[in-house]
Amino acid sequence: MPVNVDAIESSDSSVRLQLAKKLLSQLDMSVPVVLATKSAVECLDVVQRVLVTKQDPLPVPASFLVDRLGQLMAVYKGTVSVDQVTRDVNDLERQSADPRDAAIPFPGLWAMDPFPADLLAIPAELTNIGRTQEALEYLVKHVPTKDLEAPITANQLTEIYLDIGRDLVRKGHPKDAEVALKQALKVDNTLVPARLALGEIYLLQKRIADAIRQYRAVLEIAPQQPVSLNNLAWLLATSPNQTIRNPEEAVTFAERLCAGTRYSEPLSLDTLAVALAANGQFERAIQYIGKAIALAKRVGKSTERMQTRLQLFRAGKPYIER
Repeated sequence: MPVNVDAIESSDSSVRLQLAKKLLSQLDMSVPVVLATKSAVECLDVVQRVLVTKQDPLPVPASFLVDRLGQLMAVYKGTVSVDQVTRDVNDLERQSADPRDAAIPFPGLWAMDPFPADLLAIPAELTNIGRTQEALEYLVKHVPTKDLEAPITANQLTEIYLDIGRDLVRKGHPKDAEVALKQALKVDNTLVPARLALGEIYLLQKRIADAIRQYRAVLEIAPQQPVSLNNLAWLLATSPNQTIRNPEEAVTFAERLCAGTRYSEPLSLDTLAVALAANGQFERAIQYIGKAIALAKRVGKSTERMQTRLQLFRAGKPYIER
């Protein structure tokens, strides 16, 4: 199927459509009119650059031969005859010869076996040019998360999923980011960075129970992980949802957090104070938030919110997020 790339930068698809119809009429071709998007052309360019050593831009015309299973079998740069395509289709269906033979102009013997396909090359390059959603779609469709084969390693696959997930969060696509991070966890269920990133996504979406589950899972893997300890303590102490609030457990997590910092980090002490107040221990809460305020002032951090919480604790009231 021909795809038109003329005036691809134009935002007026109706003009492009008329130009394409006029050209097809001149060529006496009765085929549907398909307009390429800039994204599609960039993705096709990535494919052809990954497949060949010579890094030339995608020419016009260019053709891609795809089999019945949707697998790319050949790339033609420049014009190609119907006879050539027919021969290639017949050769591929017979599968009697090395497909590489069709890519060279002279007969001969191959000195080495073909390298295994690197299925991460295309999504990695798509990520490099900012096409992270397309990279994610490719990975989910073509790269398994179990029983990985060389040259792909679990570390490589999880890293690219993490990179994609973080980029999608920055671009404001949390649902796609969630898919990427869950794919990373399918590869390695103990991947702390993926669970922390999921926790942050769930907090942004106000999915507090889901965030708590991720932070608990992190602590099963890394019991002293500070972000999980802090966020769990805070959520369990400040949630307005009574089914989520658990002040006693919040105090336990906050004390573990502060023990890891030797009670010398203001934000951790603030969290401990909030947890203590939620548990009705207002005198200790006042003591620790006072220390948090003093430490924060010493390093030039704002204490406005801590001062507001201090007033609540002095009035015998816990801090609840709204």
